[in-house]
Amino acid sequence: MSKMSLDNGQSMFKYERLDEGIPEDDCSRFIVRFMDMFFPVLNIEKKREKKGCPAYPPREMFKLVLYAFYRGLTNIELLSENARYHQIYKYVCGNIRPSERTIR
Repeated sequence: MSKMSLDNGQSMFKYERLDEGIPEDDCSRFIVRFMDMFFPVLNIEKKREKKGCPAYPPREMFKLVLYAFYRGLTNIELLSENARYHQIYKYVCGNIRPSERTIR
């Protein structure tokens, strides 16, 4: 089950934080702060369906796609792989691991 409110400063089991090793002036930090501040203005609500797996948080998915487009990444398969393994993408999306189909 996915969490609705994610904390990027949350320590993980491996004793490392999601934002560890990311430079303070990196654009990913700006995108995360910007989206956390202005996402409520967009007034996007999560669909509540009883069937299937719980949906990923829309804010985290939007941050992931926005950061990927900023970096010029338009390949969905590569974006899904980066969300699983690349530290900056994990930080941006709050360590959710959407599949290619979910991103589409």
